[in-house]
Amino acid sequence: MNEHGRIACRNCTDGKPTRDIVDTVFTFGNFATQTDAARAIAEVIGMSMQHAIVPRKFTEDEAINEVCKRKRMPVDAFMKFGPKLATRNGKQVVRVPLFDANREPVSHFDLFPRPIPASENPERHAAESKGLNAPGKSTGIFIGPDFGPGNTVLVVEGCKDAAALAGLGFIAIGTNGSSLKADFAPMLQGANVIIVHDLDKAGLKGAKQTASRLDGIAADIRIARLPGEMKPKHGDDVRDVLRRLGADAVKKAISEAPVYDPSSGDEDDRHPVVLEKRFDRHCREVIKWLGKTRTDDGLPRTFERSDMLAEVIRTQDGLPKQRMLPREQLALRIAESCRLVEEREHKGEVIQRDIAPPRWLVDGIHTAGDYDGMIEPLSGIVTTPTMRPDGSILQEAGYDRSTGLIYEPCCDYPSIAETPSIDDAKAAAKSLLELVDDFPFATPADRSAWLSLLLTMIARSAIKGPVPISGVTANSPGSGKTMAVDLAEIIVRGRTMPRISAPSIDDEMRKLLTSLVVENAPAAMFDNIRGAFGGPAIEAASTGEIWRDRELKSSRTIELPVRTVFVATGNNLRFKDDTTRRVVLIRLRTEMESPEERTDFRIPNLQEHVTRHRAEYVVAALTILKGFVSAGMPKQPGKTMGSFSEWANLICGAIRWVGLADPLGNRDAMNEDDESRSILRGLILGLEEILSEEEKEDGLTARDIADRLNTGHPSYFPAMRDVVSEVAMKNGLVDARILGNQLKKFRGRVFENRTIETKSGRARSNFWRVKRADGECGESARPDGESAPEDIHHENASKAPGESGPGECGESCSEPYAYRNTTLSDRESAPCIGEPELHSPHSSFTTSVLCDRCGAEMTAAPEINGFRNLDCPKCGFVKPVKVGEGSE
Repeated sequence: MNEHGRIACRNCTDGKPTRDIVDTVFTFGNFATQTDAARAIAEVIGMSMQHAIVPRKFTEDEAINEVCKRKRMPVDAFMKFGPKLATRNGKQVVRVPLFDANREPVSHFDLFPRPIPASENPERHAAESKGLNAPGKSTGIFIGPDFGPGNTVLVVEGCKDAAALAGLGFIAIGTNGSSLKADFAPMLQGANVIIVHDLDKAGLKGAKQTASRLDGIAADIRIARLPGEMKPKHGDDVRDVLRRLGADAVKKAISEAPVYDPSSGDEDDRHPVVLEKRFDRHCREVIKWLGKTRTDDGLPRTFERSDMLAEVIRTQDGLPKQRMLPREQLALRIAESCRLVEEREHKGEVIQRDIAPPRWLVDGIHTAGDYDGMIEPLSGIVTTPTMRPDGSILQEAGYDRSTGLIYEPCCDYPSIAETPSIDDAKAAAKSLLELVDDFPFATPADRSAWLSLLLTMIARSAIKGPVPISGVTANSPGSGKTMAVDLAEIIVRGRTMPRISAPSIDDEMRKLLTSLVVENAPAAMFDNIRGAFGGPAIEAASTGEIWRDRELKSSRTIELPVRTVFVATGNNLRFKDDTTRRVVLIRLRTEMESPEERTDFRIPNLQEHVTRHRAEYVVAALTILKGFVSAGMPKQPGKTMGSFSEWANLICGAIRWVGLADPLGNRDAMNEDDESRSILRGLILGLEEILSEEEKEDGLTARDIADRLNTGHPSYFPAMRDVVSEVAMKNGLVDARILGNQLKKFRGRVFENRTIETKSGRARSNFWRVKRADGECGESARPDGESAPEDIHHENASKAPGESGPGECGESCSEPYAYRNTTLSDRESAPCIGEPELHSPHSSFTTSVLCDRCGAEMTAAPEINGFRNLDCPKCGFVKPVKVGEGSE
């Protein structure tokens, strides 16, 4: 709320502020009118009603300034059209005179500095906001003192657009309507006229009528086409384009206005299509003319993308963007490309009548699927030069039929050499990597991985297959993860990378990916990920060439190519399941406590520097790739990625070719961030730990394992407890069903030459065991196939709890439980240790005790507070006994 009582609320006022305290009380107080609201305020504060409802009057300067502010007009330019303060039905207005052909005032147009609130009368509010003509008098034009014969004069609709153009330094007159009446044509005798129309059907028609009326009178006639989308009605005017794109875009449209061709006139040059009862033939004929229709830039008006229609629109920044052609827009495209005619017989004569596109025609074309090559394919839009699949460089602006790309350069780019030398490529790589000298990459391989991201983004069109996910991770916030990605995006597209929050639910991720694929987004960054990243949806999108899913808000299934480059950023990134092998890791490692406070940068304003020199960096990136391709793409030593071989051959090969570190050289470090590998390791070590010698061959069911963990002492089986606490807990207990599903999930996957295997048993139950990858069961094995070290299986393994004997080192060593939950390499190098606090539940016992349930021999647990548990390794039964009694 401000001092005048204005309030804006997203929920109550749709984000639009109330006008003043009276309007606020009216909006929130449930009053019938604003007069009632004002009366209530007056009663509360003790004012008279007459004083409460009379608004403060504007001075003339205040009224004109308020109108100019509301209508986005320069005050000095607006004053050239002679505005004066006046009253209309008791309300203050700014009155602009209208002149006749003799330049005498004949009428006026009123602008309201304070329109009636929409809450009181929406229709009246709309009329007063736009402005009103004098009652019964709508003739005349708006002219300023600069207007005269022989000048270059701009003709626009209304005084507001005329004032906006006058503010840009032009001489402009405003028509009181969409066209200039014939009576006013002699005023422009010998003038150079440029007609600037609104971006709608009425504006274009009015411009052509004005031009035809000035033909033979004006010395030169041109029609300027403002940048933006042409709409059936309510299209953008000059002030809208100025607000959206700026003065340079308007000036450019005016300077490039083509000369009016009288022969075109209002003649309808669309191809006529006579509609009969032959629906299929009519659909194909209209499709043919849809494909032939071109925009003012010479681009196809309608495209085909994976058996669906698409079009190119403009964003608010004026950048091209593709979208699937909505069904509602298809009727307009049909009417633009051809003239539909219906024939009827009347009194023995055949009469033709123009008709709108019928529903059956629109639906038939929209769902045709097969357009038989009559509509040009669209694979994407690029604003920088790029590489084609054959290795050539796309450098010519316009539509490239060989790739289906639209190249619309946003600045001037130097040409790329046909055969760059390796020295040229090395110099180009050096200039690019100098940009990231201040980034704390963990290794040279991580720096090369950043370069691979940049080259992938700029040459995505050259790679037909999938490309990997780029994972940018750091050990501390503020290390520059997002900045590193932004630099690549600025070079390629001249903007920072749009941020996306990664959904935690895979179904939501699937919907998000579908929208990105439909939009054909060139890149997508999942920023600041917390937790493990990945899942079935992103895994399918990153390795598949075609994405198939149900269209959002529709029952139709779509199949579209995946051309998006995916990026994930986060601190200490971790990856789920099978996502790890789809990621190229870019690691940042800083030793600073607060890296965001660092100021000693070699290039202080890095983003501004890259924006200013991005054309040079684009050429440098393509020089590396073009040089590698021109050299015959010689095979380079290094690692590869199975699902991304085409990407690795081009991108990684080019980076290795210029002598840089292998971008895949940090693949071993990926295992540290592989969540699924950690779980597999825990399950294998846990099974080795929980299975007794007698059970190693046959294994245990998931139920047996869960019961043993739930009923045994918390100190037993630490390796298995660690892993099930993450993946198999429910209500504080180990859940056998969840544990069984986890074991099934990792069955057959190898870890250090060991794998989880199942063996069928009673009642079709699965018995789980650890098996060596070379086929042997039970014993652990080194990755190279050698037997386990002797200090793991020495003679102490058969001694009773508390007993020990000499190990390899000659000192007293405990039984092998001390080595559990360690890797084989750790075990091999570990020194002999003394007596552990707790012993394995599978240690031998001095007296043989049989299970009361199944009769199997029980094993003893360590003594705790004078008691010892006897565990049955077969059925899991636990029998507590007091030390010194019974079998003890």
